[in-house]
Amino acid sequence: MVSRFMADISFKAQPRRTILFFAGEKKTETMQLCRRHKLAIELRGIVRRNGAMSAARKCIGAASLLVGAGVILLATGGVAQAQIVENDFQSGPEHKNLSIHLGAQLPSDRDIRKGGGRIVYGIEANYKIQVVPLQNSIGEIGIGYYERNDYRLIPFTLTQIWREPGRTLFGQNYYYGGGISLNSVRFNYPDTSGNSKLLFGAHIVGGLDFGNTFFAELKYAYIFKYDGKFPGGFFPSVGMRF
Repeated sequence: MVSRFMADISFKAQPRRTILFFAGEKKTETMQLCRRHKLAIELRGIVRRNGAMSAARKCIGAASLLVGAGVILLATGGVAQAQIVENDFQSGPEHKNLSIHLGAQLPSDRDIRKGGGRIVYGIEANYKIQVVPLQNSIGEIGIGYYERNDYRLIPFTLTQIWREPGRTLFGQNYYYGGGISLNSVRFNYPDTSGNSKLLFGAHIVGGLDFGNTFFAELKYAYIFKYDGKFPGGFFPSVGMRF
């Protein structure tokens, strides 16, 4: 009886183990299929990324070639322009190093006009320190001296000048520029100290060339105030280059 009972139990348990075995196999196959599907998706992504990267590399390569060609063309044109402008600099007013200005200051401040005068005569000398042929430009340092009655101005200037080859004003070649300055100012007036003070400033200039030697120029200078007085104004001048 016991053996028969055990046989029945064995017979009844067998199909359950078989079902579990087949379920495990199905689960394993499903997982493998999922892995393969995931791998296929990843491979397609890699292929697409590689394709995009390849296209990007091609675009970058083409852009690099265009930029390189542009740089070569600009460099070639720049060299040619530099040679032309350099030749002009060798024969124009720019090749001269020193310029002397004889002129005056027309003070803007009413009190300075009263204490110094409506016209304060002076002299300036500029010396060329820089040449930039591609920009038709030169750099200059300068010093001036203006004095009348109780007013004195000594400007130390740094100026950049530009020219326009082939363009004229009133039939003459012209130039323009601007710069900064450090100014020694002394003004002896009832409500001022009368001491010399260093004041910063800025200026703009414009002028006409009469040949390579003579010129006429107009400058406007803004200078920080001296004890509430504005020592700036217009500076007309004529001069020579050496």
